Amino acid sequence: MKSVKRPSTTVEPNNQVKLSDLKDTSELVRINLNITKEQRNKLKSYAMQKDKTMTEVITSFIETLDER
Repeated sequence: MKSVKRPSTTVEPNNQVKLSDLKDTSELVRINLNITKEQRNKLKSYAMQKDKTMTEVITSFIETLDER
């Protein structure tokens, strides 16, 4: 008896986004910051108000810096 396979396992749909399609090709580095709890809370509160992560707030700020 021949087993029947699910269509999703036999044919790869063209309209699906693969995880590899979402991969950012730029290399990320991790940084550590020494800030006070008050500074962290201020950053966290600001990020929440803007509906962003703290990382997004910091990276957005870095993008505004002038290159010299």
